[in-house]
Amino acid sequence: MSEFPAPAFGTDAAEVLAHERLYDGFLKIDRYRFKCRLFEGGYSREFQREVLVRQRGIGVLLYDPHLDKVLLVEQFRVGCLHDEHGGPWALELVAGLLDTDETPEQVASREAWEEAGVDVQTPLLKVAEYYNSPGGSDERISVFCGRFDARRTTGGIFGLAAESETSVLMCLIAPWPWRACARAASATR
Repeated sequence: MSEFPAPAFGTDAAEVLAHERLYDGFLKIDRYRFKCRLFEGGYSREFQREVLVRQRGIGVLLYDPHLDKVLLVEQFRVGCLHDEHGGPWALELVAGLLDTDETPEQVASREAWEEAGVDVQTPLLKVAEYYNSPGGSDERISVFCGRFDARRTTGGIFGLAAESETSVLMCLIAPWPWRACARAASATR
């Protein structure tokens, strides 16, 4: 995976004048007051922003190269509550948060087991790493592609009751963008 060039400015180009935690629940919200360097020279006026503070997110695209299928999970997601199509039930990659001392790859493998009952084959291929919505959140997402054997996927209900999770599996013929990504991952092995 090629690296992007570094941004023009680093962390020393933002001067934090004040920081406070506004909310400290399942999600956390912080408020910052600061100034930052301007591309045209000098510094901005003081301004403030709120930011949703999240642990690093880890997602894994599960792909069976022999059957050309991807595995997704369907589960409740409060962020989709007002979605006109599916309501709060989202069809998505297996995913979780890096909230332990595990590596991102270990989280991907653990979540594949917890959410889908899948023993993902290693090594995993890192597909992307990005900030999900940096204008209002510090959540960084790492996405991996992992091979699995769809013939061994039995279906059922998964998730951790302690986290109020419930998910079901959907094994689909791989749409072309995912197929291209997954085939590239398989070719590197």
